[in-house]
Amino acid sequence: MSIDQRHTQIREKAGLEESRLNQEFIGFLQKWSTPIMAVIAVVALGYIGLGKLKEQRLAKIDAAFREFQSVSLGGTLNASPDSLLNVAEAYDDVPGVAVLARLGAADALLQSIRTGLRPGAVLKPDGTVESDGDMLSEAERERYLDRAAQIYRAVLDRTRAVAGQEIHAIGSLYGLAAASQMRGDTTAATDALEQVRSIAQQAGFELHVRIASDRIEAIRNPRKLAPLVSRSELPQPLPPAAASPSLLLPTGEDPITPPVADESSDPGTPTDQDADEQSADDAPPDTTGDPK
Repeated sequence: MSIDQRHTQIREKAGLEESRLNQEFIGFLQKWSTPIMAVIAVVALGYIGLGKLKEQRLAKIDAAFREFQSVSLGGTLNASPDSLLNVAEAYDDVPGVAVLARLGAADALLQSIRTGLRPGAVLKPDGTVESDGDMLSEAERERYLDRAAQIYRAVLDRTRAVAGQEIHAIGSLYGLAAASQMRGDTTAATDALEQVRSIAQQAGFELHVRIASDRIEAIRNPRKLAPLVSRSELPQPLPPAAASPSLLLPTGEDPITPPVADESSDPGTPTDQDADEQSADDAPPDTTGDPK
């Protein structure tokens, strides 16, 4: 067989092999192209969907914080507890906002109890309220106190065992301690502060360890405060003209006024009679008269 014949056979075999591979590839594509394209499409759609979900999640977090800030623009203590709780319910899946809004609502309730005013009550320039309806009754005070304690416990149950949420658990325990002290229950207040100290020690919050320890000591050993003095018990001020030369004494005693020196009796000031006697003593003896 000549060389040309061998080259022809090689080319024919190569052509047949290439044709067989092409046919197998075409068959493979015909068999698996639809499933592969479906998988690729699913992966691509999933990636796009995750991106959209991430964008929506970030947009919701941003909206939650904006609404929380708008409700508590003047501070959570001055905000409406109901408005803060509405924000917490609407964004319950945004942990930071939900917890902060609930703590703010409970704090606002305690603030109302301390001041004796309903949330949002406006004071006049003289310190009086615009309406008697803005004052809390004793029944409302108890209801506010129960509601605040309930909110604090809900936040504590939600954050106690969650890593990174220790500061919120501490905040709820501070609130429970304050509510217990308002009820006069020092045992419950001390227990809440003991939990604060334990969580703070585990989390490394040394400042809260000291704060909790100081508050526990203050509950166990209350300091004796000086009694308040009413206005009627204060000494009456003297008129400006009388206050300058006199000595101020306790109420009920007359002020002592320093005596004014009498010029006629002052030995340091010579009188007219003393001057005449001194002139007579200093004059020379009279020698013109007859001798006795």
